[in-house]
Amino acid sequence: MFAEFDKILRSSTQDVNWSEVGVFSATQVLERFELSDWDSLRLNLLITQKDWRVLCIEALSAFGSPPALDFLFFILCHNNGDTVQECLEAIGVTVRFSDIDQEKKAKIIKLSIDVAQEPGKYTGQDFSISAYLSE
Repeated sequence: MFAEFDKILRSSTQDVNWSEVGVFSATQVLERFELSDWDSLRLNLLITQKDWRVLCIEALSAFGSPPALDFLFFILCHNNGDTVQECLEAIGVTVRFSDIDQEKKAKIIKLSIDVAQEPGKYTGQDFSISAYLSE
């Protein structure tokens, strides 16, 4: 499935219909991801071009599942500053439309801002939003 997701993102980098067609196609593939696909995504997030990562951020935000939030935090922690704004916006949208209670939403937003302000402090950390929220 990761190969299919990658193909959609690579073919969409110049596509003006991305927000209408590409995001839908990418989220359909994300729904069928298995553990090995998520592992491949994690590895590729560190080596791909900014345009690809931005499309991935948009797809993860539209997908909106707990693993998607975990990956948005992964990108936020491991980027070189070129996708911070996109990650913060995606986390905000994902959280806003989730069924998480207001107190936990506020914790996620605060954490995302903390990570953005001090990325070095969180580099190398993997976030599990569900584990973080249960603390």
